[in-house]
Amino acid sequence: MYYTLQNARQKDRHGLMRVLGTLALCEKDRAFEDPFLNSLICFLVLNLIDEFSTEDFCTVVFDEFFLTGLAKRML
Repeated sequence: MYYTLQNARQKDRHGLMRVLGTLALCEKDRAFEDPFLNSLICFLVLNLIDEFSTEDFCTVVFDEFFLTGLAKRML
């Protein structure tokens, strides 16, 4: 989780894309707890806002991370 935040802080788009998909499957849904999620969203909005114009980045962030977490919470 710290590696993910470090990638987002350093604007490492490729590192972030590599780890977000697997992070959504972490033990006890720790990636969707408030402190981590708030920090991640803050870094995404402040540092990587331009990356949301690319389809592959949006696919990883929304489909592989947020949608996976949402699907787990719905069950």
